[in-house]
Amino acid sequence: MKKYLVGGILLFFVPVWLALLFVFGQNTAAYLLNSKEKNILALKNTNPDLIGINLPKLYLVQSGSMQPTVGVGSVVVVSPEKTYVNGDIVSFDVQGTGKTIITHRIAYKEFPNGVNSDAVYMTKGDANEDFDTTKISDKNIIGKVRLVIPYLGYLASAAKKPWGFILLVIVPATILIYEELKTIFGEGKRGARKVLGKIKKTDLHSVSLSYPKMSEPDSEGKKGGNGKLFSNLLKTTAYFIPVFGGVLVMTAVSSSFLSDKEQAFGNFFQAASTVDTQPPEVTPTPTVGPVDCSNPKIVINEVYYDVASDKGNDGGADSDEWVELYNTSDCDVDLKDWTLTDNNTTASISHSNKFIVAHGFALISKSASTWSHWTVPSSAEKIEIGVEIGNGLANGGDRVILKNNSAVVVDQMSYGSDTTAYTPASPDVAEGHSLSRNPLGTDTNTAADFVDTNPPTPGV
Repeated sequence: MKKYLVGGILLFFVPVWLALLFVFGQNTAAYLLNSKEKNILALKNTNPDLIGINLPKLYLVQSGSMQPTVGVGSVVVVSPEKTYVNGDIVSFDVQGTGKTIITHRIAYKEFPNGVNSDAVYMTKGDANEDFDTTKISDKNIIGKVRLVIPYLGYLASAAKKPWGFILLVIVPATILIYEELKTIFGEGKRGARKVLGKIKKTDLHSVSLSYPKMSEPDSEGKKGGNGKLFSNLLKTTAYFIPVFGGVLVMTAVSSSFLSDKEQAFGNFFQAASTVDTQPPEVTPTPTVGPVDCSNPKIVINEVYYDVASDKGNDGGADSDEWVELYNTSDCDVDLKDWTLTDNNTTASISHSNKFIVAHGFALISKSASTWSHWTVPSSAEKIEIGVEIGNGLANGGDRVILKNNSAVVVDQMSYGSDTTAYTPASPDVAEGHSLSRNPLGTDTNTAADFVDTNPPTPGV
């Protein structure tokens, strides 16, 4: 009998609890275990990571700002990531209140205060023409989208309406409970019949019984009164308990159910789970104009062409020449399909995604072995192109031309006898020295931008 009772309880609470967890979020489900006066389980408004739980979060997408990647009515599964890069689709809380959750793509990652400071992100919906008006940081990001489940949101949205909740949660739960109760009471009746059968077989002369027989007339003269009364009581209880349980559940969740809010951010809407009965105080978020990253400025910042004997090989099959690029813009830039050219040959920097971060460095060399001769900061992006830069940078004079993935010249410089970039060219330097811009990133398109540097400073 006990196992049936436990089974009935589980059949009632498990589907209802799962439905609450999915439809309203973890905080609302936990709210059923809380009261205003005394917090029984301190889960409300608590970061799950702090209590050893790192569950993915589910969000319902209700607009087409991320079409076609994330369609209207989709459910996105989100979990935290240690770092985020350009192209990641993330869910974030702009105001930090938990009321406005946005799911957009990271368009640009910036380091306004230098590469050792916290990153700032510009986001954008795939279907939107403009960037989102507010920058976000890591503390605003809830997590990266791991899975998109199309159309499931329509079911979740229906479940948030009273009729949908009754149809999708209460009715199935009631059916399960009713079937379980029939089994429980059926077992009870069979057990009672067995006991009564044994009692009837007992010697009535040796045992004094004071109970009425099931077949005796009741007070109104009708036979089987007690037995029929017992049967009717069981049936009434079997109908009453699931209905009463459903009413309790509806009453318990009605406050959070009816106070759920939907807020707008640009042209994107997001359902937010909330159990607060009073509207929160909203601190206005200052409007920050989007950063224009359509034409980022990358400069050739340092050139090491006359390799010292203790720094590797000067040209040839194992050349240890290198070129340093510097990103003067506030946006990360992908160097995929960018090229470096000298007076003879073009070399591709990368055929895959290689990012030079905002106000960061990228070091271009033929092979990784070049950097065994140097101390390079870990923040610098080292890119090995597998071939010489151009056909090898000449010691007496040459040029270095940087082109983007559309073959448009982004920057160029020339030195020694080569006056392609400007006249006069930057001075030719001694073996082991480099030519570098001073101050960092200065670009006036004249030879004065570059100075003789010894020792060279790759990545600094």
